Amino acid sequence: MLLTNVNLKRISDFHGHVCPNLVIGCRACQLALDTLDPDQTSQETLSVIAENQTSAIDAIQYMTGCTLGNQHLRVRDLGKHKYIFVFNQSNRAVIVNLKQMEFSGESTYFVLERKLRDNQATMEDIHKIQSLLDQWVSWLFSLSDQELFHVAETTSIPPGINLSSRYVRCSHCQDLVEDSKAENIHGVLVCYPCSRLLSCKSGSSAWQ
Repeated sequence: MLLTNVNLKRISDFHGHVCPNLVIGCRACQLALDTLDPDQTSQETLSVIAENQTSAIDAIQYMTGCTLGNQHLRVRDLGKHKYIFVFNQSNRAVIVNLKQMEFSGESTYFVLERKLRDNQATMEDIHKIQSLLDQWVSWLFSLSDQELFHVAETTSIPPGINLSSRYVRCSHCQDLVEDSKAENIHGVLVCYPCSRLLSCKSGSSAWQ
């Protein structure tokens, strides 16, 4: 099933605009779904592990229904366009990884983007940025799946869904934290940021 213009329009409406990262997420998701062939395994529950926090995440949430809220989407921000799609019941998984490639206008785009971030861009620069983005998106759609991604089928333990809603109070900062996310240090529960802070201090002085 190819990603149609109608689907892209709906996804871009959900996200807010079309950009290269959104297209990469769309293409990666469609490739994984086609490889797993969900039409033949309609009873399967899908989970996704994504290794970035780019616009691609919105494409995945829209196309699969796997979201951060329902915990079928897990995000590990490693700065990689790498995605693991897992069918939980059969434990089938597909890993989709972006190949190394460079859009011809990429270097020019990043120079102009930096000017825009620094409030130094002219109207001409802004028009050029949009033109380059449009060309970049078109270029991504012109590539085949084989040109764009490495794909590997594998088996993987799917990420568990944590349904716990029990909260405890961090003994250091007094914030409420999910009990599954709290750490036990010296016999008391602390949140993750406080545990890192306390690990930099020595012995009982951390609690004074």
